[in-house]
Amino acid sequence: MDSEFGPAGSVLIVVATLALAAMMLLFGLLARQGRPERNFATADAQDLRSLLWTSEATWRAAHRAHAPWLFAASAGLVTGGAVMTVAMVVKGPGEAVPAVVATLCVALFWVIACCSVAVIAGRIAAKRVLAQQAAADREARSPRDPDR
Repeated sequence: MDSEFGPAGSVLIVVATLALAAMMLLFGLLARQGRPERNFATADAQDLRSLLWTSEATWRAAHRAHAPWLFAASAGLVTGGAVMTVAMVVKGPGEAVPAVVATLCVALFWVIACCSVAVIAGRIAAKRVLAQQAAADREARSPRDPDR
């Protein structure tokens, strides 16, 4: 049963999935380095109220916390692309359409889950930095014991 979606559609989905995997990998590498740089010119009011924008330290910590989850998202897309490729080799691109579409749905669900967890991990990391900064500020302002 050859689908109207056709062989070209299956190949296009695999190529797009692997391109998205490469993009997620690149984002993960940048995030691991604490990048991208903050750009106040392109930030909207909601961005500026975010924990990530509080300081350079919160920005870097949040992005470093995002990195492992972006790598996991990329790995899921690569795995999905491999499964789709195997399905097309075994069944042929036209016959593999249902398997390709099902695998794409699972891979995209995985990416959404990983990105959602990345957001949570980033907020936790930013809050941790803010708590450490607050503790350091309290310590700096507290009267020092001369016997310490």
